[in-house]
Amino acid sequence: MSLRINSEPLDGEVAYINHCASDRSSYGKYIVIIHPKVDPPIYTLYAHLSSIDKFLKVGKTVKGGDVIGVMGRTDLGNDIPKERTHLHFEMGVMLSNQFPQWYAAQKFDSPNRHGVWNGQNLTGFDPLDFYEKWRSGKISSVKEYFNQIPIAFTLRILNTKIPNFLQRYPSLVTKNVEKNNIMAWDIDFTWFAMPIRWTPLYTVDKKNKTKTILVTAYNNNVLNEHKYKDCLFIKKDKTQEFGKVLKKTLDLLFDY
Repeated sequence: MSLRINSEPLDGEVAYINHCASDRSSYGKYIVIIHPKVDPPIYTLYAHLSSIDKFLKVGKTVKGGDVIGVMGRTDLGNDIPKERTHLHFEMGVMLSNQFPQWYAAQKFDSPNRHGVWNGQNLTGFDPLDFYEKWRSGKISSVKEYFNQIPIAFTLRILNTKIPNFLQRYPSLVTKNVEKNNIMAWDIDFTWFAMPIRWTPLYTVDKKNKTKTILVTAYNNNVLNEHKYKDCLFIKKDKTQEFGKVLKKTLDLLFDY
């Protein structure tokens, strides 16, 4: 574990361990660590491990440099070829603490064996880009990194709910939340559907009340650079199409 802040190793707490590869997860054997000293308090994930340290337990505090496991090639059902042995490393945020209920309602063929730490409930950002900017001095915190990720589009969600996502990551809200007065949210998304900036709205244009989700802005340059149709796709006639990843994200955030 090598995440650092101000040149010091960043402690974390073990949130989840999957000891079983077989048919349990495409991550194979994996570990999730949460970093409560970071703002926002991101998770890091270490997957395809060949083994996990026998002393590692959920709830245990780990420090930078601690051994947590051995890199390997475990995967869903079949091992990854030996010559492709690697560590799958993620940094990101969890979408919803109600994920198990959402998953059960989808009637998937296989059960959810990983609770809220199922990969479908996690959305990560580019670790290499993060570390390159960190080392070059362009950022000094995770929050600064979030603030400089290019915004791909903004959605206006006509919903008075305060998602549990914001209870975990309150610093992503741009101003004070007046719980009883919220009429909608303006949410800035990355091209891969990670919600990174939330603005509560206390008045809404009456003509827009007929739609519960509106695209209020989008960056063609960002969307065309990545061409990720599973998020937001802008057609030639300027109409918008929501991809499956974005639909799932909104489902989890607002229980649609």
